Amino acid sequence: MPKVALLLALAGCGSKEDPTLALEVPVGTLSGTVTVAASGDFETIVIYADTTILGQGAGPAYSASWDTTTVADGIYTITGQGFIEGESQPVEASVQVEVGNEDADTDTDT
Repeated sequence: MPKVALLLALAGCGSKEDPTLALEVPVGTLSGTVTVAASGDFETIVIYADTTILGQGAGPAYSASWDTTTVADGIYTITGQGFIEGESQPVEASVQVEVGNEDADTDTDT
């Protein structure tokens, strides 16, 4: 399944190159279990679907599985946060996705 990556830079962190967080999610309407990934030069990465933590782990790359059958069909915001030691604010990237399990479960047997 094709993926889309979204980059967001943290301004003013004091380094020559501001860190970026790449967030990868499947494109199109999501159904079933999907993989969401985030990467960047971070000690810890946390991935959310709206306010629910899908997972967290050590950087520089982390992925989490999301069972979309546990939520209602609709629009959700997937957010990745990257944490750098000594920085008070995380670097964030987010993208909206649509979940549509009801349509995916339609049986067309005749």
